Amino acid sequence: WWTSRAVLSTHEHHGMPGHVPDATDMLLHRFHVLGGMAVLVVVMLRLALRLSAGEATLPAAIPGWARTWSRPAHLALYAVLAGLVLTGLIASYLWFPMSRVHGALVKALYGLILLHVGAVILHDVVHRAGLLRRMTRG
Repeated sequence: WWTSRAVLSTHEHHGMPGHVPDATDMLLHRFHVLGGMAVLVVVMLRLALRLSAGEATLPAAIPGWARTWSRPAHLALYAVLAGLVLTGLIASYLWFPMSRVHGALVKALYGLILLHVGAVILHDVVHRAGLLRRMTRG
């Protein structure tokens, strides 16, 4: 949940194209970059935890098709989050055209978030798997 909030907070105060930035815009940009770097740290910590402790065991109520898609869906989330940070840094400091890829990754992230939340709701409501409780309370 912290990762989701960090991503949203980095996109709340984004300037419009053609806008000449003032001191406030530059401060917000700095927060945007720092927020993105915080997202990368959280993703790296989460991946390190996943590699050291292994993947969480899925509840028995989760059907086989969902088990098959669980790993690639989570890896896609991690890849998009890391890609967002890297493309954002490249677009900000090295090559601005990378901002188009950054924007496309934002849309991909929104799609993955919807998919992820939808899957949790499906598994909690239909399969009674208790995923939401596991995600919020450990």
